[in-house]
Amino acid sequence: MEPEGLTKKPWYYAKMSRQEAEEYLDDKRPGSFIVRKSSQRDRLALSHRHHDGHIVHAIIQVSYKGYWLQEDGVEEEVWHPTVTKLLDTLLLTYHKDGKNYLPDGTECIDD
Repeated sequence: MEPEGLTKKPWYYAKMSRQEAEEYLDDKRPGSFIVRKSSQRDRLALSHRHHDGHIVHAIIQVSYKGYWLQEDGVEEEVWHPTVTKLLDTLLLTYHKDGKNYLPDGTECIDD
């Protein structure tokens, strides 16, 4: 079962491995991301291109409370009702058809 209908999200790649995520994000601009199934049971993984250029992976905890991005050094658990709401709190974009979009599907306009 996929939480929150993730299969319909253009940034969700259920079967993509960590290595494949790194290859996919390698030529994307900083802030680009994908969400995929984690190798850890009942968890998701966020893979994104950091502002310094390297690829970062983080675990998204899935619970009856919602979704929480587990980060090193951050002890406070901030739960969000959907993965999209969690992603909206981060400075991330996804790339589709030559354009960049926010997690909610809003097109990014570069200044």
